[in-house]
Amino acid sequence: MRPASGCKLFGAYQALGGIQDGVVLLHSVVGCNFGSMSLHVAQDMRDIRQTCTVISDSDVVFSGEASLERAVRSALELFQPSVLFVVSGCVSEMIGDDIPAVLARIPHEAPLLHVEAAGFRGDAARGLEAGWLALLPLMKPPVPRPYPRPYPRSDPRPMVNLIGLGMDDPHAADDVEALRAMLAPQAALGAVLSRCTLEEVRRAPYADVNLVLRGKGRELAQAMKEYFGIPWEELDYPYGAAGADDLWSRLELLSGFEPETSSLPTDWENEISCVRTLLCPFPSGDPCSPSLLSPLFPPARFPVWVSVWVSKVVPLKISTTISKAQYFTHRRFLSVFNCSRRGAGTLGSNF
Repeated sequence: MRPASGCKLFGAYQALGGIQDGVVLLHSVVGCNFGSMSLHVAQDMRDIRQTCTVISDSDVVFSGEASLERAVRSALELFQPSVLFVVSGCVSEMIGDDIPAVLARIPHEAPLLHVEAAGFRGDAARGLEAGWLALLPLMKPPVPRPYPRPYPRSDPRPMVNLIGLGMDDPHAADDVEALRAMLAPQAALGAVLSRCTLEEVRRAPYADVNLVLRGKGRELAQAMKEYFGIPWEELDYPYGAAGADDLWSRLELLSGFEPETSSLPTDWENEISCVRTLLCPFPSGDPCSPSLLSPLFPPARFPVWVSVWVSKVVPLKISTTISKAQYFTHRRFLSVFNCSRRGAGTLGSNF
């Protein structure tokens, strides 16, 4: 275990525990089971899909393979998972249990995958990468290699996979829905790793591009590029309108699709005027300067992203050409001010 950087087993659990119809079986000691359960504190505590062999002293002396076989059979019977991930910890790796051989002699319908995650072989970051990379054999392309691009699918919109959300991220559910709304109607959100089902993992090769958040999941993204020809791009969380613009510019560059473009709608001028009225009574001044904000709306009443967003939007010229996707993204922020499709706006109860 590496206290400063976390244990590889914990990282693997963060990657695999988010497969919502799967179960994680830890082939390790009771401390690993107890510690990994703490990752659920910020999540739904009713949804804990994990179990453990709880390696004993006799297992250390005489091998833990028999205990593992009993645990796998019990997990398949009790949970009936779509996929079972067997994650090996330090002790099982040190005593040399042949985990693939154990899994091979157990009849099963659900996939059984072994992920080596001994703490002495890496930290939590390495475990994350190993856990996500273990999902690659589960991905089923619709045609044999060489894989043509794009794959045929019923939804004509470009599809985007998102890699880099751990199952313990307390904001993952809301962030995923916000990203889904941000992309629609121009693109569809595909597999979100790790917050998806096995079927969504299987359909991940249908995507046109993989987005890797903050560098987490690079190895899986690169493997998917080599196997399926899916380009990938690393970016920060797309917070605010500036982040949304960055997201769309990368998608348009990588995936090759070009959303329909048009000049800014006529009511865009009214919407920007609305924001100016609320935030800056001096149009010639800096819209983000605290000294120029109206006394009726002191800066303390506005979140930080407001100033960042206004600095990006207010200077826009009405003749600027943008993509529809970017325009609709901006409209979501304008709605916070109740400015959308109105000539004037009020803060109302949004703050």
